[in-house]
Amino acid sequence: MDSKNEAGMAAPYKKILILRGGAVGDFVLTLPALTAVRREWPEAHIELAANTAVGPLALAGGLVDQISSLDNADFARLFAAEAQLPTDLTARLQSFDLILSYLNDPDGALKRNLLNAGARRLVCGSPLVTTGHAIDALLRPLEELAIRADPQECAGLHLAGQRVEQGRKRMAEFGESVVAIHPGSGSPKKNWPIDHFIELAERLMTQTGFAPVLTLGEADEAIARELAADVTGIPVLPPCSLVELAQCLSACVGYVGNDSGITHLAAALRIPVVALFGPTDPGVWAPRGPNVKVIHAPEELANIAVNDVYVSLVQGVPHA
Repeated sequence: MDSKNEAGMAAPYKKILILRGGAVGDFVLTLPALTAVRREWPEAHIELAANTAVGPLALAGGLVDQISSLDNADFARLFAAEAQLPTDLTARLQSFDLILSYLNDPDGALKRNLLNAGARRLVCGSPLVTTGHAIDALLRPLEELAIRADPQECAGLHLAGQRVEQGRKRMAEFGESVVAIHPGSGSPKKNWPIDHFIELAERLMTQTGFAPVLTLGEADEAIARELAADVTGIPVLPPCSLVELAQCLSACVGYVGNDSGITHLAAALRIPVVALFGPTDPGVWAPRGPNVKVIHAPEELANIAVNDVYVSLVQGVPHA
């Protein structure tokens, strides 16, 4: 099937499967591509196969109609060389008008198996970014489908009003003008010192009308232990799902965090964000958004002064 119709427009696909692995940050950077697909085919039934924790974000944002787990044994079979796929799996794959894969496939086994299974239309985009910003790289495969999306127009995660209201009610327990502070990330080398975060939170508590709230992820156990020993009384958001966290972040007036998936999520929700970058290149991986401020210290994250972060945040956030 050609990717264009006679008028040169994208073909009218009615059932689409999108395959996307990766953790929170990688997934959030793919949201503009998912948005572009949804806008191109608003009536299509779009299924997303992703990691269990992140897939619900796309469902909550209305970008897909169904989610499934990449941990499913069927998807594992697709990576086997010369796989013998069961009849029910090939029939399922053939039911899609379009399959868009962002899975890493260095030896091409996945592509061969999808084609051998009878995929009607297959577009493969590498999740590995080799040039330019990650969002632009993840949008590029859509050009094969005659979609040339504007990254700015497709940026953002838009939650339904009911979800936003749920977030407001939950964060109202902490104050009227909540600033979320996320001191963790996927790697300790990406973390601004925890005592800097505590000092920032204390300044917000004593010098502004903002109410700082710390958020922690599953990988932040060491940070949680440090915070447990702290006696400043800075509140910590109880553990919650990624969608629940998105709801809470959407109700915040601002956010400060390291180079992490949660920082990308906050930026996608369009709230004012101060992102602290160390060894990672922000030209490739920085969150995008109209209210994002990146502070970069490639040699040593600890060199970022608390006052610089405080000023950037206060200047960018509506005053309480």
